[in-house]
Amino acid sequence: MIKVTSSVLVSKTSLVDNDFPVIRNPPAVPIVVVIAGGVGARHGLIFKSPESIETARKISHVIFGKTGTITDGKLSVVEEEYMDDSVASVILGIVTNSKHPVSIAIADHLKAKNIKAICLENVKSIPENRLEAIWNQATVRAGNPHWLNVQDLSSISNIISKALTTFCHTQRQTYRSLRSP
Repeated sequence: MIKVTSSVLVSKTSLVDNDFPVIRNPPAVPIVVVIAGGVGARHGLIFKSPESIETARKISHVIFGKTGTITDGKLSVVEEEYMDDSVASVILGIVTNSKHPVSIAIADHLKAKNIKAICLENVKSIPENRLEAIWNQATVRAGNPHWLNVQDLSSISNIISKALTTFCHTQRQTYRSLRSP
């Protein structure tokens, strides 16, 4: 399991200081959420849920620590757990070319540990940091636990209950997970 941590950089020009209306028309809300998430990502902000976009819109003040600094908002892995040692190579193989911030953090972390990526076939990036590939004639998937249908496993649900972003990997229906706050 890998935990990824980040902070949000807030400045006068960031999105959270501006007031953006959220359209309440039910068919329009998903479009607004997608657009707001994309605009936020271009400015270094990553929203974990549609509710966090609504909350961010209401922010009027930001309190800085005594040094007056906030981290740069780059995600980093703080914890990982694998069922066996070869899994890290498979995970690196599937996240290597993904542009999603969580995948980038995981790839950077594994490369820093000198893990070598296993070459996977037909690697596909699916929206919302969902990845799929073929390895040894089996489908490999990586992404959020709900997409992989492993959210009810006790080890995964414990991570989710702590409000940690969780990146999981399945192969032949065996689960592995990576966590981030």
